[in-house]
Amino acid sequence: GELVPPTGRAEPTERSLRALSLLSVTDVVQDPSDPPSRLPGLRVAYSGPDARIYRNVRAVPRAFLVGGQRLVDSGNAALAATIAPGFDARRVAITEEPVPGLPGREAPPRGSARLTRYDRERVTAVVSARTRSLLVLTDVYYPGWKATVDGEPAEIERVNYLLRGVLVPPGSHRVEFRYEPASWRIGWIVSVLAV
Repeated sequence: GELVPPTGRAEPTERSLRALSLLSVTDVVQDPSDPPSRLPGLRVAYSGPDARIYRNVRAVPRAFLVGGQRLVDSGNAALAATIAPGFDARRVAITEEPVPGLPGREAPPRGSARLTRYDRERVTAVVSARTRSLLVLTDVYYPGWKATVDGEPAEIERVNYLLRGVLVPPGSHRVEFRYEPASWRIGWIVSVLAV
């Protein structure tokens, strides 16, 4: 068939905007010659001869707490649930495996989370939770990432189809994510043995 060259330009739809919101995308750029977008949640932040920029008011924060989970049976079901109209990532996390200790229902956030450090291989958040909660980081779940809560190892859960989540108990905590793939550890051990 006909070759379609790759493009960096895509027209946002309600569905794609829901996915972008889940990934904390706060701004959308549009060619000023295109008709203005009428998508819900987009507000014009800048309009000039070079571009039209919209603020996505529905974007979730980079780190936030949720108090409940909704269990689904597959990756396809998780994807469908996270981009379905009406899904509120701030009230419930979509999980394919149960997160022990987290209620199996929607629950409003009961606390706060904020990032204090964000590097390529290390992310730190401080949380204050009034009940057992799930800290959701809108970064992709990927092997090699490790987490600690107050210096103690913690399990990273895959939530909302492709994001990272860590269960935190009530109270104030420091959660750290570090990228430490097995290849890095093997190389470090080999280097130490060689020395």
